[in-house]
Amino acid sequence: MVEQTRVSRARTLAARAALTALVALGGLTLPVRAARAQPLTADEAVRRAAGGNPTLRGARADLAGARASLEGELGARRPVFFAGVNGHYTERLSGGSDAVARSSEEGTDGEAGIRYTTDIGTALEAGLATGVVWRNSTTTPSGAEATSVGPSVDGQLYLNARQPLLRGAGTDAVLAPLRDAEVGLTQAERAREQAESELLLAVLTAYYELWYAEEAVSVEEQALAVAQRQYDEAELRQKELGTEAPVDVLSFATQLATGRQSLSNARATRAARAIALGRQLALGAVAARTLDAVTPPPESADPPPLPRLLDDARARSSELAALAAQVEAARIGLASAAASDAPRLDLTATFAMSGLWNDDSLPGLKLPDYRPAFAGTLGLELELPLGGSREAAAHARAAAALESAQARYDARVDALEAEIATGEVESSSAREQAGLAAETARVAGALAEAERQRYALGKNTPNDLVKAQQTEREAALRELRALVDRALANLALEHQTGRLRARYEAYFEDENAP
Repeated sequence: MVEQTRVSRARTLAARAALTALVALGGLTLPVRAARAQPLTADEAVRRAAGGNPTLRGARADLAGARASLEGELGARRPVFFAGVNGHYTERLSGGSDAVARSSEEGTDGEAGIRYTTDIGTALEAGLATGVVWRNSTTTPSGAEATSVGPSVDGQLYLNARQPLLRGAGTDAVLAPLRDAEVGLTQAERAREQAESELLLAVLTAYYELWYAEEAVSVEEQALAVAQRQYDEAELRQKELGTEAPVDVLSFATQLATGRQSLSNARATRAARAIALGRQLALGAVAARTLDAVTPPPESADPPPLPRLLDDARARSSELAALAAQVEAARIGLASAAASDAPRLDLTATFAMSGLWNDDSLPGLKLPDYRPAFAGTLGLELELPLGGSREAAAHARAAAALESAQARYDARVDALEAEIATGEVESSSAREQAGLAAETARVAGALAEAERQRYALGKNTPNDLVKAQQTEREAALRELRALVDRALANLALEHQTGRLRARYEAYFEDENAP
């Protein structure tokens, strides 16, 4: 079929060359496609779109935001160092039967340590607390009998632990934000890939539509040139030689008027197609109208069988992958909500060892009984909501969100499979139509040429010739349209199965670098 189409295409081009020669023999110049400032290949169009399309820039910005969110969650999982220092001064008054005493205390204290929460929710805090205190007291208002104690130095090493047993326990609760950020990054990556594939489909569709519009202009220009020559010759024969009837001249005049209208419509369509392509390339309307599509649609190979197409879609489709990421995000949200919708029961434990030093009773770093003082606590804390709670409502919303996300995924899988099956039928039909259109164009060209020869010999009427030439023009346009339709049907299948982006992946590598 591909070889037959290629041969038919060559014959059609040969027929158009014959039309050109026929016009030249008539002393007229064949209108050619106007020179344009920006000849553009299909690969160049893809490359431009990959670097400048605003929709794609938005998808990349979303991906950058998802990466930043993940970095933030990774930072939240790191241990935290804390430290602080304070100074204080306090005076107190105390009264007795014969005097009022004044005492004061001044000193500094500080604390430093590390906090960390494990993957199962254990909140740990280890640190060192220390302080230095000076104490002064008087027994008379004049302060004649004053005593001073200090400096006294105390220090404490401690470890605090809190382990949730119900609410907040386990990795579902603790790692939910991190997993959600990871899934969000995956979803953003798949969304960017889907945007790239959609952009490729839009750009190539607009490109080949422009190519067809330009070829249609060329066909209309050639047909108009032939119509103009035939009208001029008929008018000359009618006015100068008297060998042509006025009604025959009118037939050629009608053909000429119709050709002018068709050419005007074709040029307007070409301008609209150029603007549509320019929009995908982030070009203004003025610059876009100078675009010139120079790459014809490829003669694509037959697509794989339908079962393989469906398997490729399930494995490669960025759209399905993005929806699957939404389902996973909803599943993580449900697990987190379920962990939060439970009574709070925490196990707490504290262990500390401390020492006290002063110059009066403990010189140097000597400790009482040569050991520090020890302390420890162990306890349970319970918290129960009285009635309904916000967490219970959040749990119900999360369950509904998961069901909704799964339903959307299943619905899109079914729809995509139907679209691919339809697309496979359309692709097969487009291939068949391309072969039939090529054969029709070949026959129509041969018929038109035969009618021209018969008219030159006076064996038919102008109406017969005009109809044959109109059929030839329409057949040439249908052949071009069939070539484009075949290419677009294959592009749609490649997009739906994830093959299109894979084919042009190299064009996005630099732009996708983080």
